[in-house]
Amino acid sequence: MALKAFVPVYIMPSDYKEGIIVTKLPSGRDLELRIRREDVNHVKKLAWMDRVSVLEKPEDIFQVFKKHFGVKGA
Repeated sequence: MALKAFVPVYIMPSDYKEGIIVTKLPSGRDLELRIRREDVNHVKKLAWMDRVSVLEKPEDIFQVFKKHFGVKGA
């Protein structure tokens, strides 16, 4: 619905790069995830959509706020 209303969409998927990644569970334990080629292709399809941006790391969100809200120091 956001895209239909011309609202930009930002996603931060864990599966933008094929391979094995390790993430932390809320309990503090590690969890290995296998990122498949199919998963990566889905992210690429989303990235090609108009007004959809893929963020690779949490720090990238500061630039989004700076762009849309003029946040200083971001």
